[in-house]
Amino acid sequence: MWSRDYGMFNLPAHATPVHDPTGAGDALLGAFLVTWDRTSDLLWSAAVGSAVASFVVAKTRLADYGTTKQIARRAMTILEETTKI
Repeated sequence: MWSRDYGMFNLPAHATPVHDPTGAGDALLGAFLVTWDRTSDLLWSAAVGSAVASFVVAKTRLADYGTTKQIARRAMTILEETTKI
């Protein structure tokens, strides 16, 4: 991810078995935008978007996006592994 104000960051993907990638990009962008609107925290928003997308690709049933706590835990792990390039 790149930001004019903060520079470039590498946000790792959460290691997830991929069952179906359909909708992962939409889920990532939707979660990113909602979080960005609520927090204005660029890195946290990207981590939440990535976390939600990881639930989407692993789903074996419809609309399994993880609970708020599951998403937050996964986003925190992604954020902790994020590096500035």
